[in-house]
Amino acid sequence: MKGIFTQSGKSLALFRSEDGFNWQQAEHPLVSPLVINWQSGRQKVNHLERPQVWLKDGKPAVLFCAADVDREHSFNVHIPLNYEYSGN
Repeated sequence: MKGIFTQSGKSLALFRSEDGFNWQQAEHPLVSPLVINWQSGRQKVNHLERPQVWLKDGKPAVLFCAADVDREHSFNVHIPLNYEYSGN
């Protein structure tokens, strides 16, 4: 949450684990800065956390995260994932 792993300030970071117990920082840890790109523009959020991935045909299709802009109001964000998986 403080940007230690991504060198990008507060951000959502990616870690990897083979067993769910021992975790290592991913080769490219930055998932997203704390900004949401809406059709109407960009919104900075205070937190972007609790990521969950929805798979379609066995491939990541949507990233779900909890977000907030203040301590009183939070919301769920559904981020479509469009990419070509390189297998690395």
